[in-house]
Amino acid sequence: MTKKRIFITGGSGFIGKRLIENLSDDNEYFILTRKAENFISKSNLTFVKGALEDLANISQQVKNIDIIVHLAAEISDESKMD
Repeated sequence: MTKKRIFITGGSGFIGKRLIENLSDDNEYFILTRKAENFISKSNLTFVKGALEDLANISQQVKNIDIIVHLAAEISDESKMD
């Protein structure tokens, strides 16, 4: 089986973190996150600091990627809204 190169957006979010914790060791993962810290350490994970709005960076990052999993979303906390 050939290893797949998988790019995941929203890796530091609630769903993204749960997904990353349960990824198989069979593939290579590139996790786009706005946060600098690597919150989980696995040899097949590469954390990429950046934002979806930076199209030049995203274009570079997804070259040679087999699969993109898009989990990023803008959230708002309505309890803090006036």
